[in-house]
Amino acid sequence: MIASRVRGGTLVIAALLFIALAALAHHFRPIARPQPLQSGEAIGRLSFTKLDGSTVALEPRAGHALLVNVFATWCPPCRSETPALAGVAPRLERAGVDVVGIDQAESSSQVERFAGEYGLRYPLYIDSTNATKASLDARIIPTTVLVDRRGVVRVIHVGPLDTSEFLALTASVIR
Repeated sequence: MIASRVRGGTLVIAALLFIALAALAHHFRPIARPQPLQSGEAIGRLSFTKLDGSTVALEPRAGHALLVNVFATWCPPCRSETPALAGVAPRLERAGVDVVGIDQAESSSQVERFAGEYGLRYPLYIDSTNATKASLDARIIPTTVLVDRRGVVRVIHVGPLDTSEFLALTASVIR
């Protein structure tokens, strides 16, 4: 009799423990995150902040490819590649490749100073929502993303590039 009460009590405790753990597991389940884009996938519409505070949707213009350079003003490798990108950007634009820089969450005044320091003429936007990390997988900067004329990601390059590397990277989408 005592043994059956102990077994019965153990079953009740085990059942209560199972219910408690199931409730906790439901509460602490991992949050599903969108997977970053891969080469061969459409870029879709990503939104960023212009330096004037307005919002802009990032997508290739009709008939143009898009080179997206994700950077930060404090990043030494970003600073080392910026003169090369600034120098090659007009050539790429003439060849039908729009160049855009996206800063990772700094202030517009910091980005404006950076643009002035390097004489940047291509559009610069600010990623205040971490879209570049989530969608473009730009956890390491600089990251450069090449999107073809159909809006399909062709290359995601992590690390700084020089002039010849920017030209080689974009050769496949130049008219």
